[in-house]
Amino acid sequence: MMSEIEVVVDVRQSPDSLDLIVVKQKFATTGELHATGVPVESKLGMGSAKANITLSCSEYSEMGLSLVATVTSISLASFWIDRVAFVWTSPEGTNEQQPFLGSGHPLTLYPGKSEDYLLPQLAVEDVAMRCLILSPDQYWIAAYAGKLEVARAAGDEVLRGSRTFLEKAGITIHQRTQSIFDTLSDADQLAAIRSVADLRRIDPNLWPSKALQKLPGSDDLYLVRAEAGLRVLVRPVGEKRFEILEIVRSNGEPHSSAKSGQEEMARHDRASAN
Repeated sequence: MMSEIEVVVDVRQSPDSLDLIVVKQKFATTGELHATGVPVESKLGMGSAKANITLSCSEYSEMGLSLVATVTSISLASFWIDRVAFVWTSPEGTNEQQPFLGSGHPLTLYPGKSEDYLLPQLAVEDVAMRCLILSPDQYWIAAYAGKLEVARAAGDEVLRGSRTFLEKAGITIHQRTQSIFDTLSDADQLAAIRSVADLRRIDPNLWPSKALQKLPGSDDLYLVRAEAGLRVLVRPVGEKRFEILEIVRSNGEPHSSAKSGQEEMARHDRASAN
């Protein structure tokens, strides 16, 4: 009669959960030791991984104004995180990701402990713009352990954080203009916001330029050229801070279109004052 023993020959992390995969192999002990049958895999439950994500904005000398995702464990067991990312659904229906700094390096998150992941200013600008042109159900921020999502900040929360970033970064949209902005296509919205974001990196002493023209008869209104044939009427409201007052499409007479927007803006301000 052959005697057998069962030996654990491998233990590894499951790619889609926190469980461990245990591989066992039987060996015959009669005569010379040799394997019998095929290895058998089983999962060893390690408990569920749960965490919360909170968002904030902080200024860093090397990265500028950054979006901070704080991941806090609410699990009774330790687990590992290998990335945090801003995720959005593309027009083709696929999920695209913008990783936060620190992603790609697995880190153990202990019960009740927190870790911060940063998204530098240039990357946050792109995220904030996407939040303005996409529906909140089309984007989120998630933390992952392998393929397993262990925490998520929903689109509404990301949108609040992004608007806070845009305001701190110096970009606001006038209340009257918001309704016009909402009717633009995704591409036009992105072009308009990006054109204003670029102004913050231009020395004011270099104004005006081909991309930025002062509106005739005004001391503080400028027309900004954007992609897709758009012109954006902006007003500086502080150092590297701009308010979007009007968005018009170029028809060969950009100044007359902008003047129309200026006059409408003035009428609106007078009505608000009354």
